Amino acid sequence: MKKIIVLIFMLTCLNNSYAAKVYNADVVVVGAGGSGNAAAVQAAQLGAKVIVLEKQAAAGGNANFCEGIFGADSKFQRSQNLPNVSKEDLFNKIMDFNHYKGDPLLVSAFVNQSADTIEWLQSLGVKIDGVFLEADSRTYTWHRFNGLCRAMTETLIKSYPKYGIQLMLETEAKDVIMKDGKAVGVKAFNVEDGDIVINAKAVIIGTGGFVSNAEMLKKYADFKGPITAIGAKNRTGDGIRMALAAGAKPEGLGTVQYHSPSPRFAGFAGIERRKTGFGFNQPVLWVNSFGKRFVNEYEVRNFSIAGNAAVRQKNGLVIKLLDSAVIDQYEKEGLDFVGGVNPRVPFTNLLRDIEADVQAGNVVKANTIEDLAKQLNKKFGTEIDPKILQATVDQTNHAYDKNFDDLFFKPRKVLHSFRTPPYYAIATYPAALGTVGGIRVDENCQAVDNDFHPIPGLFVVGADAGGMYGDTYDIIVAGETIGFAVNSGRLAAKHAVATYVK
Repeated sequence: MKKIIVLIFMLTCLNNSYAAKVYNADVVVVGAGGSGNAAAVQAAQLGAKVIVLEKQAAAGGNANFCEGIFGADSKFQRSQNLPNVSKEDLFNKIMDFNHYKGDPLLVSAFVNQSADTIEWLQSLGVKIDGVFLEADSRTYTWHRFNGLCRAMTETLIKSYPKYGIQLMLETEAKDVIMKDGKAVGVKAFNVEDGDIVINAKAVIIGTGGFVSNAEMLKKYADFKGPITAIGAKNRTGDGIRMALAAGAKPEGLGTVQYHSPSPRFAGFAGIERRKTGFGFNQPVLWVNSFGKRFVNEYEVRNFSIAGNAAVRQKNGLVIKLLDSAVIDQYEKEGLDFVGGVNPRVPFTNLLRDIEADVQAGNVVKANTIEDLAKQLNKKFGTEIDPKILQATVDQTNHAYDKNFDDLFFKPRKVLHSFRTPPYYAIATYPAALGTVGGIRVDENCQAVDNDFHPIPGLFVVGADAGGMYGDTYDIIVAGETIGFAVNSGRLAAKHAVATYVK
């Protein structure tokens, strides 16, 4: 009998040693990126006890990489007397772009709250430099942060102690805890505590999409080959997986925020290669694996559209070409496309960097079009008939000579000839800033089930949420990614606190 009692005692101790550590909160937020930070601060301001889980060693996620935020009818736009930036204008612009594949209730909530969100950020100490036009194809919606988005992130995080928000870094959320059809917490893990449980009255998920998850990209994206992720690492779809497992309905899982096709060679992201990449990412001459133009190259300024054009090509391969005359022009006068609010200044040492990449085997160099085609075929596996590439070059030169591109109608201001050897070419491939769809939500960013009913206590925000976009990120209204992240976080927090906490 004594042996049995001792055994029971030992088993009890053993079980207790492996028992999950328990935390309690009103709201648990999964992910400390743009949407999660906004949700946490908003919920705490409304009186909720908030715990934030972040699997990385630092907060911010992809919000550390942006520059400015969307706004409609803001005080900045009004003071600058900017055109076509009313809430009505921008709601219609967004819905026209997505052909009503987006949720109009969600888009309306986003647009209507956007100006208030800018003032809310300012009240926390975030500084705005003003409203800028990021590219000539877009609208004056881009409210640029002083210090860019990293400064916004740092400001929000610094407010955590004031509002009693607990941030748990290097803590990976595993599952939503469901009880009687309601989200009541999250199971997670960190090295210090092991398995943990956060009991909560509402769960807000914002883990940044799944652009770093090759398996999910292959399953859901329209392009089935490798896609290079640009920005924060480890955006692996954790929140989307958790919400689906909790019974949420998927929406927009295939919506990828494509970027202009980019090189894959090692070191490209390093500062020593920056001029090669920017120099080739210009509206000069882009061809596919067969040596044919396939896009108005000036769509480079609309990166999601340029990316769409690229993924339609064989293997997503895009060859970008420059001749020596345009390189010389860029070095003396500056690039055709700069982006953001950066000034157009002489792009010196471009040839030096390109030649360094020729020596490194990253760029092809040739003195004739025929040799260029042969080298591209050998190095990158293209199937370019030299005669077809020559015909493409001839069409480019003809467009330049008559100041009119009758194939894709590229603007006259960016027409170039292609006549001065040596010629240079680089292979580029599909790249993406992120994914921008995942879970169907309502206008309060509350997840819905497969019968379109809201799941009590469960909210999904930012890049994990579907319904904001159609099949393409609407680049025409700049600042929308971080704008939707912050606004969706606030929308979710307000509804979560009002409905499930108070």
